[in-house]
Amino acid sequence: MALDKFSILIAGSDPNQLAEIQAVFAEKLPKVAIISVTDGRKALQIIETQELNAIVLEANLPSFSGVQIVEELKFIKKMYVPKHIFMICTAEEKAQFEIESLTPKVICIEKGIEIDETYQSIIEGLRPKKKKVTSNSLDVKYMNPFIENTIKVLEVMANVKAQKQTLEIKKDQKFMGDISAYYPIRGSNIEGFFIVSFPKDTYLKVMSEMLFEEFTEINEENQDGVGEICNQVFGNTKAYFNDTFDMQIEMETPAIIIGESHIVVNKNFNARISVTFQSNFGEFYIETALHAKK
Repeated sequence: MALDKFSILIAGSDPNQLAEIQAVFAEKLPKVAIISVTDGRKALQIIETQELNAIVLEANLPSFSGVQIVEELKFIKKMYVPKHIFMICTAEEKAQFEIESLTPKVICIEKGIEIDETYQSIIEGLRPKKKKVTSNSLDVKYMNPFIENTIKVLEVMANVKAQKQTLEIKKDQKFMGDISAYYPIRGSNIEGFFIVSFPKDTYLKVMSEMLFEEFTEINEENQDGVGEICNQVFGNTKAYFNDTFDMQIEMETPAIIIGESHIVVNKNFNARISVTFQSNFGEFYIETALHAKK
Protein backbone atom coordinates (compact mmCIF):
# COMPACT_ATOMS: atom_id res chain seq x y z
CA MET A 1 0.00 0.00 0.00
CA ALA A 2 1.29 3.47 -0.88
CA LEU A 3 2.29 5.61 2.08
CA ASP A 4 -0.04 8.43 0.98
CA LYS A 5 -3.00 6.12 1.78
CA PHE A 6 -1.99 5.40 5.38
CA SER A 7 -3.80 6.30 8.57
CA ILE A 8 -1.55 6.42 11.64
CA LEU A 9 -2.28 6.72 15.36
CA ILE A 10 0.46 8.30 17.49
CA ALA A 11 0.14 7.95 21.28
CA GLY A 12 2.63 9.61 23.65
CA SER A 13 2.72 11.10 27.14
CA ASP A 14 4.52 14.35 26.23
CA PRO A 15 2.16 16.70 24.35
CA ASN A 16 5.05 18.83 23.10
CA GLN A 17 6.98 15.89 21.68
CA LEU A 18 3.76 14.48 20.25
CA ALA A 19 3.13 17.79 18.46
CA GLU A 20 6.68 17.73 17.06
CA ILE A 21 6.29 14.18 15.72
CA GLN A 22 2.91 15.02 14.22
CA ALA A 23 4.35 18.14 12.58
CA VAL A 24 7.16 16.11 11.02
CA PHE A 25 4.70 13.55 9.68
CA ALA A 26 2.40 16.28 8.34
CA GLU A 27 5.34 17.86 6.50
CA LYS A 28 6.91 14.69 5.16
CA LEU A 29 3.70 12.80 4.42
CA PRO A 30 0.97 15.43 3.89
CA LYS A 31 -1.61 12.91 2.61
CA VAL A 32 -1.30 10.55 5.58
CA ALA A 33 -4.18 10.76 8.07
CA ILE A 34 -2.68 11.29 11.54
CA ILE A 35 -4.46 10.89 14.90
CA SER A 36 -2.61 11.80 18.10
CA VAL A 37 -3.56 11.15 21.76
CA THR A 38 -1.82 11.41 25.13
CA ASP A 39 -3.82 8.74 26.95
CA GLY A 40 -3.40 4.98 26.61
CA ARG A 41 -7.05 4.06 27.13
CA LYS A 42 -8.15 6.61 24.55
CA ALA A 43 -5.60 5.12 22.13
CA LEU A 44 -7.02 1.63 22.70
CA GLN A 45 -10.58 2.87 22.11
CA ILE A 46 -9.52 4.33 18.75
CA ILE A 47 -7.72 1.12 17.75
CA GLU A 48 -10.80 -0.96 18.63
CA THR A 49 -13.12 1.12 16.45
CA GLN A 50 -11.05 2.37 13.50
CA GLU A 51 -9.08 0.63 10.78
CA LEU A 52 -5.52 1.93 11.12
CA ASN A 53 -2.50 1.04 9.01
CA ALA A 54 0.03 1.83 11.74
CA ILE A 55 0.29 2.82 15.40
CA VAL A 56 3.17 4.50 17.19
CA LEU A 57 3.00 3.93 20.95
CA GLU A 58 5.08 5.14 23.86
CA ALA A 59 5.83 2.23 26.20
CA ASN A 60 4.80 4.08 29.40
CA LEU A 61 1.60 5.84 28.36
CA PRO A 62 -0.59 7.22 31.18
CA SER A 63 -3.49 5.02 32.38
CA PHE A 64 -2.68 2.19 29.96
CA SER A 65 0.84 1.49 28.74
CA GLY A 66 1.87 0.85 25.16
CA VAL A 67 2.84 -2.71 26.09
CA GLN A 68 -0.62 -3.31 27.58
CA ILE A 69 -2.21 -1.98 24.41
CA VAL A 70 -0.21 -4.43 22.30
CA GLU A 71 -1.25 -7.29 24.58
CA GLU A 72 -4.91 -6.26 24.16
CA LEU A 73 -4.59 -6.48 20.39
CA LYS A 74 -4.76 -10.27 20.75
CA PHE A 75 -8.40 -9.96 21.83
CA ILE A 76 -9.82 -7.46 19.35
CA LYS A 77 -11.16 -8.12 15.85
CA LYS A 78 -8.41 -8.97 13.39
CA MET A 79 -9.54 -6.24 10.98
CA TYR A 80 -8.65 -3.64 13.65
CA VAL A 81 -5.13 -4.93 14.32
CA PRO A 82 -2.74 -2.55 12.51
CA LYS A 83 -0.19 -4.11 10.23
CA HIS A 84 2.62 -1.88 11.52
CA ILE A 85 3.23 -1.34 15.26
CA PHE A 86 6.04 0.80 16.64
CA MET A 87 6.99 1.19 20.29
CA ILE A 88 9.02 4.16 21.49
CA CYS A 89 10.84 3.07 24.66
CA THR A 90 14.12 3.20 26.52
CA ALA A 91 16.67 0.42 26.30
CA GLU A 92 15.73 -0.64 29.84
CA GLU A 93 12.02 -0.73 28.98
CA LYS A 94 12.74 -2.84 25.94
CA ALA A 95 14.49 -5.43 28.08
CA GLN A 96 11.88 -5.24 30.84
CA PHE A 97 8.84 -5.73 28.62
CA GLU A 98 10.52 -8.07 26.13
CA ILE A 99 9.15 -6.18 23.18
CA GLU A 100 10.45 -8.66 20.62
CA SER A 101 8.38 -11.52 22.05
CA LEU A 102 5.07 -9.69 21.87
CA THR A 103 2.44 -10.78 19.35
CA PRO A 104 1.79 -9.12 16.95
CA LYS A 105 5.33 -8.10 16.00
CA VAL A 106 6.48 -4.75 17.39
CA ILE A 107 9.33 -2.63 16.09
CA CYS A 108 11.10 -0.89 18.98
CA ILE A 109 12.47 2.64 18.49
CA GLU A 110 14.76 3.91 21.24
CA LYS A 111 13.41 6.91 23.12
CA GLY A 112 15.42 10.10 23.16
CA ILE A 113 16.67 10.13 19.56
CA GLU A 114 16.00 13.17 17.39
CA ILE A 115 12.49 13.59 16.01
CA ASP A 116 13.75 13.32 12.42
CA GLU A 117 15.47 10.04 13.28
CA THR A 118 12.25 8.75 14.85
CA TYR A 119 10.41 9.70 11.68
CA GLN A 120 12.99 7.98 9.47
CA SER A 121 12.88 4.81 11.58
CA ILE A 122 9.10 4.64 11.30
CA ILE A 123 9.04 5.35 7.56
CA GLU A 124 11.64 2.65 6.92
CA GLY A 125 9.48 0.24 8.88
CA LEU A 126 6.42 1.18 6.81
CA ARG A 127 8.04 0.86 3.41
CA PRO A 128 7.39 -2.51 1.72
CA LYS A 129 10.58 -4.52 1.50
CA LYS A 130 11.63 -5.13 -2.09
CA LYS A 131 11.90 -8.77 -2.94
CA LYS A 132 14.85 -10.14 -4.84
CA VAL A 133 14.35 -12.60 -7.64
CA THR A 134 15.78 -15.98 -6.77
CA SER A 135 16.82 -18.90 -8.89
CA ASN A 136 13.33 -20.33 -8.45
CA SER A 137 12.38 -18.75 -11.76
CA LEU A 138 9.08 -20.61 -12.13
CA ASP A 139 7.58 -19.37 -8.87
CA VAL A 140 3.94 -18.59 -9.65
CA LYS A 141 4.14 -15.22 -7.85
CA TYR A 142 6.18 -13.95 -10.82
CA MET A 143 3.40 -15.07 -13.16
CA ASN A 144 0.49 -13.40 -11.38
CA PRO A 145 1.22 -9.85 -12.65
CA PHE A 146 1.31 -11.16 -16.23
CA ILE A 147 -2.03 -12.91 -15.72
CA GLU A 148 -3.73 -9.88 -14.19
CA ASN A 149 -2.42 -7.43 -16.79
CA THR A 150 -3.29 -9.71 -19.72
CA ILE A 151 -6.91 -9.79 -18.56
CA LYS A 152 -7.02 -6.01 -18.02
CA VAL A 153 -5.30 -5.03 -21.27
CA LEU A 154 -7.45 -7.27 -23.48
CA GLU A 155 -10.62 -6.02 -21.83
CA VAL A 156 -9.65 -2.39 -22.46
CA MET A 157 -8.28 -2.90 -25.98
CA ALA A 158 -10.80 -5.37 -27.41
CA ASN A 159 -13.65 -5.88 -24.91
CA VAL A 160 -12.35 -9.37 -24.12
CA LYS A 161 -13.86 -10.93 -20.99
CA ALA A 162 -11.26 -13.50 -19.98
CA GLN A 163 -10.68 -15.88 -17.10
CA LYS A 164 -7.68 -18.03 -16.26
CA GLN A 165 -8.44 -21.71 -16.83
CA THR A 166 -5.21 -23.66 -16.23
CA LEU A 167 -1.60 -23.04 -15.20
CA GLU A 168 1.09 -25.63 -15.91
CA ILE A 169 4.83 -26.12 -16.32
CA LYS A 170 5.85 -26.86 -19.91
CA LYS A 171 9.19 -28.16 -21.17
CA ASP A 172 8.56 -28.53 -24.90
CA GLN A 173 9.04 -25.49 -27.14
CA LYS A 174 5.88 -25.87 -29.19
CA PHE A 175 3.21 -23.19 -28.80
CA MET A 176 -0.50 -23.85 -28.84
CA GLY A 177 -1.47 -20.78 -30.86
CA ASP A 178 -1.29 -19.81 -34.53
CA ILE A 179 0.10 -16.31 -33.92
CA SER A 180 2.32 -15.23 -31.03
CA ALA A 181 4.32 -12.25 -29.82
CA TYR A 182 7.61 -13.14 -28.11
CA TYR A 183 9.06 -10.52 -25.74
CA PRO A 184 12.62 -11.04 -24.43
CA ILE A 185 13.14 -9.89 -20.83
CA ARG A 186 16.58 -8.49 -20.04
CA GLY A 187 17.46 -6.65 -16.86
CA SER A 188 20.20 -5.98 -14.34
CA ASN A 189 19.32 -9.06 -12.28
CA ILE A 190 16.97 -11.13 -14.43
CA GLU A 191 16.49 -12.59 -17.89
CA GLY A 192 13.73 -14.52 -19.57
CA PHE A 193 10.80 -14.03 -21.90
CA PHE A 194 7.05 -13.40 -22.10
CA ILE A 195 4.76 -14.74 -24.83
CA VAL A 196 1.13 -14.09 -25.68
CA SER A 197 -0.35 -16.55 -28.19
CA PHE A 198 -3.72 -16.92 -29.95
CA PRO A 199 -5.40 -19.63 -32.02
CA LYS A 200 -6.46 -18.24 -35.40
CA ASP A 201 -10.20 -18.08 -34.67
CA THR A 202 -9.73 -16.28 -31.34
CA TYR A 203 -7.21 -13.84 -32.79
CA LEU A 204 -9.43 -12.84 -35.72
CA LYS A 205 -12.33 -12.12 -33.37
CA VAL A 206 -10.09 -10.06 -31.07
CA MET A 207 -8.64 -8.09 -34.00
CA SER A 208 -12.07 -7.48 -35.51
CA GLU A 209 -13.19 -5.95 -32.23
CA MET A 210 -9.93 -4.10 -31.62
CA LEU A 211 -9.53 -2.62 -35.14
CA PHE A 212 -13.25 -2.14 -35.95
CA GLU A 213 -13.01 -4.25 -39.09
CA GLU A 214 -14.14 -7.78 -39.90
CA PHE A 215 -11.17 -10.12 -40.49
CA THR A 216 -11.29 -13.68 -41.84
CA GLU A 217 -7.53 -14.24 -42.22
CA ILE A 218 -4.33 -13.27 -40.40
CA ASN A 219 -2.65 -10.75 -42.69
CA GLU A 220 -0.44 -7.65 -42.81
CA GLU A 221 -3.33 -5.46 -41.68
CA ASN A 222 -3.85 -7.25 -38.36
CA GLN A 223 -0.70 -9.22 -37.51
CA ASP A 224 0.94 -6.31 -35.66
CA GLY A 225 -1.97 -6.33 -33.20
CA VAL A 226 -0.53 -9.24 -31.23
CA GLY A 227 2.68 -7.25 -30.76
CA GLU A 228 0.74 -4.25 -29.47
CA ILE A 229 -1.13 -6.45 -26.99
CA CYS A 230 2.18 -7.95 -25.85
CA ASN A 231 3.72 -4.47 -25.43
CA GLN A 232 0.81 -3.22 -23.35
CA VAL A 233 0.77 -6.26 -21.06
CA PHE A 234 4.51 -6.22 -20.56
CA GLY A 235 4.66 -2.43 -20.04
CA ASN A 236 2.15 -2.65 -17.18
CA THR A 237 3.89 -5.69 -15.69
CA LYS A 238 7.33 -4.07 -15.95
CA ALA A 239 6.23 -1.19 -13.71
CA TYR A 240 5.03 -3.67 -11.07
CA PHE A 241 8.25 -5.69 -11.24
CA ASN A 242 10.40 -2.56 -10.90
CA ASP A 243 8.56 -1.56 -7.72
CA THR A 244 8.16 -4.99 -6.14
CA PHE A 245 11.22 -6.97 -7.20
CA ASP A 246 13.70 -4.08 -7.72
CA MET A 247 14.24 -4.90 -11.41
CA GLN A 248 15.52 -2.53 -14.04
CA ILE A 249 14.26 -4.12 -17.25
CA GLU A 250 15.26 -2.95 -20.71
CA MET A 251 12.49 -2.26 -23.21
CA GLU A 252 12.51 -4.50 -26.28
CA THR A 253 10.54 -5.01 -29.49
CA PRO A 254 8.44 -8.18 -29.52
CA ALA A 255 8.96 -10.68 -32.32
CA ILE A 256 5.80 -11.87 -34.09
CA ILE A 257 5.60 -15.55 -35.04
CA ILE A 258 2.87 -16.92 -37.31
CA GLY A 259 2.10 -20.54 -38.13
CA GLU A 260 0.22 -23.52 -36.74
CA SER A 261 1.94 -25.03 -33.66
CA HIS A 262 5.01 -22.90 -34.28
CA ILE A 263 8.21 -23.27 -32.26
CA VAL A 264 10.51 -20.63 -30.73
CA VAL A 265 13.93 -22.02 -29.92
CA ASN A 266 15.54 -20.68 -26.74
CA LYS A 267 18.23 -22.99 -25.40
CA ASN A 268 18.63 -20.99 -22.17
CA PHE A 269 15.21 -21.92 -20.79
CA ASN A 270 14.26 -25.56 -20.38
CA ALA A 271 10.92 -24.91 -18.65
CA ARG A 272 8.31 -22.21 -18.53
CA ILE A 273 4.91 -21.46 -17.01
CA SER A 274 2.00 -21.68 -19.43
CA VAL A 275 -1.45 -20.23 -18.68
CA THR A 276 -4.60 -20.98 -20.65
CA PHE A 277 -7.42 -18.42 -20.70
CA GLN A 278 -11.03 -18.83 -21.78
CA SER A 279 -12.90 -15.76 -23.04
CA ASN A 280 -15.99 -14.60 -24.91
CA PHE A 281 -13.85 -14.77 -28.09
CA GLY A 282 -12.30 -18.16 -27.42
CA GLU A 283 -9.18 -19.64 -25.87
CA PHE A 284 -5.73 -18.01 -25.78
CA TYR A 285 -2.45 -18.40 -23.88
CA ILE A 286 0.47 -16.67 -22.24
CA GLU A 287 3.82 -18.17 -21.26
CA THR A 288 6.84 -16.88 -19.37
CA ALA A 289 10.15 -17.96 -17.87
CA LEU A 290 12.28 -15.84 -15.55
CA HIS A 291 15.81 -16.62 -14.42
CA ALA A 292 17.94 -14.70 -11.95
CA LYS A 293 21.26 -13.83 -13.56
CA LYS A 294 24.24 -15.66 -12.09
